[in-house]
Amino acid sequence: MQKIAGLLPTRYEGTQCCIFCSAERRGSPLKGILKRQSAIFHYFVVLLFLFIFLFCARIVFWQTYGAGGLPLGAWLSGMRFDAVIATYGACPLILPLLWKRLEMFARVLSGVIVFITVCLVSADYLYFASGGKRLGYEAWVYLNPEIAPIALTAFRQSPLFLTGSLIVTIAIAFLVYLSARAPSSTTPSRRAVWFLALAALSVVLIRGGFQRVPLRIGDSMISSSPLINNAVLNAPFSVISSALVTRAPRVMSTTEARDHALEILNRTGISEDPSLPLLRLFPERKLKKYNVVVILVESFTGALTQAGGSPRDLTPHFDALARDGLVFPKFVASGFRTTSGLFSTLSGMPDTIGVPMMRRPELNRSYSSLSRLLKEQGYKNYFIHGGLLDFDNLEHMLQIEEFDRIEGKSSLEYTNGFKRTWGYADEVGYRHALRMVSETTDPFFLYMLTVSSHAPYEFPSKKSSSSADTNMSDEQKFIDSIQYADSALGEFFDAFRKLPQFANTIFVITGDHTHHGNTLDAWQNQHVPLLLYAPGLIPKGVSDAAGSHVDIVPTLAELLGLPWVASFGRSLLSQPEGTSYFISGLDIGLWDGDVLSFTPIDDKPVRAYQVDSFKAKKVNLTEERLLQLRRRAHSLYQFSMDLVGDDKIAPKRKRQ
Repeated sequence: MQKIAGLLPTRYEGTQCCIFCSAERRGSPLKGILKRQSAIFHYFVVLLFLFIFLFCARIVFWQTYGAGGLPLGAWLSGMRFDAVIATYGACPLILPLLWKRLEMFARVLSGVIVFITVCLVSADYLYFASGGKRLGYEAWVYLNPEIAPIALTAFRQSPLFLTGSLIVTIAIAFLVYLSARAPSSTTPSRRAVWFLALAALSVVLIRGGFQRVPLRIGDSMISSSPLINNAVLNAPFSVISSALVTRAPRVMSTTEARDHALEILNRTGISEDPSLPLLRLFPERKLKKYNVVVILVESFTGALTQAGGSPRDLTPHFDALARDGLVFPKFVASGFRTTSGLFSTLSGMPDTIGVPMMRRPELNRSYSSLSRLLKEQGYKNYFIHGGLLDFDNLEHMLQIEEFDRIEGKSSLEYTNGFKRTWGYADEVGYRHALRMVSETTDPFFLYMLTVSSHAPYEFPSKKSSSSADTNMSDEQKFIDSIQYADSALGEFFDAFRKLPQFANTIFVITGDHTHHGNTLDAWQNQHVPLLLYAPGLIPKGVSDAAGSHVDIVPTLAELLGLPWVASFGRSLLSQPEGTSYFISGLDIGLWDGDVLSFTPIDDKPVRAYQVDSFKAKKVNLTEERLLQLRRRAHSLYQFSMDLVGDDKIAPKRKRQ
């Protein structure tokens, strides 16, 4: 017995005859079994557990959102990302090898990391359905009261999944906390050797291998399919990367980017201030004080409209308006989220990669926003949104951009209308807008942002025969919500036609982004409608111009005869040919009506598609053409970031 005792760790010597007796004396058998192992053992247990968990999460992700088999290369690449996150969770457990008093700290830290990892994976699984991308900066910028509607949406969509995930997460984290113990029988020199060995292994795994540059998000771009690339990545890695890099690195010198970008943009008008290269003057224009109504419809996917190639009659009211207006079927959103669509349609400038401009200090720059341009001409600026105005810094932006009345959820309480997670139904906001417009005699600019077609797709059930069916797929729920949004839009126009202001009003209807359904191809995932509607003012027809959200401000500036504009976009009326710029997740997008390209910010390959009959087909371009697309994309991106950073977009506004 003495010989056996000599082989055991010192904590088991003395009165205990074996480790199992120790476990019983300490209480829980499970706790005893966990504690009798060394830090080395638990390092590999946590490493293996998290690796397997993330691997299984990828299986579930692909079974839910994918189609067919996930390529072997995606599995292998994904394992590198999984190993990085698994190592983050395991590496604190080697600290007691260095100093035993770090044991409790190591256990708590490892448990917290495991808890956060499982939480992020669970949240990402739900987020991808509406976001169309992996969770990123959203995981940390919404750690405030703004998270309430997001959490409520997730719970209403998948209550059992969310509750089960939370229970499992807490249980797993608690087991990790119980487990790690430092070995006490080994000599200090042996513990030091183990510490150095495991530390070296951790460094290699966290770097993603022995390559010169550590693993980056760009390394997940292994395919022309965005869905496959998203499957390679995991949520914790995406969140960590977005937290560490809030601004993309410089890709080109200021001078080179400026010269090349201005050559691409090729804007008309008179440029008289070299320090403001986007500023264009139009002294020959005659001002036309038409009223302007811009309607930004939540998740308005162009592929669902007949104008966007749909054979189905899902949006009859919009399609009827399109037949009497000027429709642009070659139009794309400026980004993946509402913040991008809102910022670009109002300012005429593109958003940026990572944290959106609406959450950056650069939001305070002097933009030639449509509201600013019209305010100078004596317009009243109104904004109506059925949701929260403090979400995503919305109200702050509207105040900067000189809106006279900013009406949100609280302003609609008097209506006692249909209200759910994200705010009031579209019809409530439209009725409020009609009331506001009918009371004004000044020229006005009205901007409306809808909410009903946002997940969890809540709207008055009388508007849809299937909206009360809780067993519907998310895709069908979304289509139902768009049908409701279309119905509310039709009612709004039926009522507006009866107002005297109708004959003197230009309407602009577009979507903030698509719904990012997993059946959408590269084009359909970016394509949103654009309709200019003003019978008697704008000739009806179908434009062949390819554009994006940044083109709306200069297009309206031409229609209204505004004397100046400073925008990254162009007028789709007088300059139908040109290259439009947008941000697509982590890529820089270019669209010229023929080729749709996506260029990573780093040195990963450019993906290019030919768009025909509203569908994207991968096209193999020459190396020279791909290099040209990369240079064009990088120069436009760098130029826009330099202008915003230096506040060299438009003349300084007069602060109130």
